Amino acid sequence: MPFAVPWTDLPQPERDRQALQYWWSTRSGFAVDSWRLEFAVFADGQVAGFQGMEAVEFRKLRQVETGSWLGLAHQGRGYGKEMRAAIVAFAFDQLGAEWATSGAFPDNVASNHVSLATGYEPDGIDIVLRRGEPAVSQRYRLSLARWDDVRPQIAVTVEGWTAACREMLGLTAG
Repeated sequence: MPFAVPWTDLPQPERDRQALQYWWSTRSGFAVDSWRLEFAVFADGQVAGFQGMEAVEFRKLRQVETGSWLGLAHQGRGYGKEMRAAIVAFAFDQLGAEWATSGAFPDNVASNHVSLATGYEPDGIDIVLRRGEPAVSQRYRLSLARWDDVRPQIAVTVEGWTAACREMLGLTAG
């Protein structure tokens, strides 16, 4: 269970209910100065996972936090690196971010590897609750300058990114 929120421990139908509540909360809680964007990741015509990004006071801090989930059947095939590179490229290229952060428990080897392979650098630790007990979470940080040096050769195409989308995030047109 590699997540701070133990949603994988929940029995059905409670797991489905809490998943829906999470998705609804991302929409209902959306504000210019506090937002969360969740993107579906498809492989072979199926949802393989989700790649998210959130920010607080983005217009001032220019920092996003990234997080993801990738189904077990799709792990070990390079999708984790591709989806992280895509969200980071979107943050830096489209939103004008200057920093991206992420984190993972030390025993989530795949997630830690994806962060390092994408160019993030270790940035200390956080102590968070995991199944109600204190646990160490490794923090990672990636600067725009470093991204420009390590950007993977993954083609990222953005469709549907309009002036209205930028306005929702409090960004100027352009």
